[in-house]
Amino acid sequence: MPLTDQTVVRGDTIELVPITRAFDVGGTQTVAVEPRAGLLDRTQVSDVRVTLPTELSERRWETLLDGEVPPGDVTVSGPTGSRTLELTLDGDYTLACGPVGIGEVPPSGERGGGIDDINPAAPGEIRLTDEFKNGQELTLEFQNSGDDNSFIEARINFFEAQGGSSPSQAVIREEGATDSGTLQVRGDFVQLDPDLDLEGDDATTRIVLDFDQNLNSNDWLVVSMQLETGETALYFIPVP
Repeated sequence: MPLTDQTVVRGDTIELVPITRAFDVGGTQTVAVEPRAGLLDRTQVSDVRVTLPTELSERRWETLLDGEVPPGDVTVSGPTGSRTLELTLDGDYTLACGPVGIGEVPPSGERGGGIDDINPAAPGEIRLTDEFKNGQELTLEFQNSGDDNSFIEARINFFEAQGGSSPSQAVIREEGATDSGTLQVRGDFVQLDPDLDLEGDDATTRIVLDFDQNLNSNDWLVVSMQLETGETALYFIPVP
């Protein structure tokens, strides 16, 4: 949780991305982290209580969930280092759960055919199909098998650099078009202007992230995209 500031609830969707293998952050040794996406499951639920471990305070969660969950329905209890977040959610929700294994396939099975198919918690009709690196630019190719849609907000949840410092921000745009916004690494959602349009019927769209420093192969990042339809797409992206 503290690495991505994942908000868990957005609109009428509860997003859970469990990590199926424990790991710790410490020391100075460089270790390759290879995420493996599990099968995505979506279930309709009503009047639920969500309980999760967290390192964040109740005040921080109230800020993250502002506009999504009333402050009175957000509770963090327990001592620092072993806190528990509890959300009381009334009404109907879609529970989207896509486990990620670290260095191993989750018990539910692997989603897609390999690392390029990592896309554990995104709407199934909008797939990240390829990535291209050129210096500080990372081009993402999406295929939309559904109806026309658009990315209207975006954020970079996390960036893991291999053996060096990570970039602090990236300009986002559709390939060949004007800039739509500047995303801070681990920053808040940014309203995109213009929107990033995704033509349907299996059409592909290329979106460029222009970072403020060169990228290294085997870097990886997590990007969230808010869709015009109200869904949130979460993409785990390896840098080729």
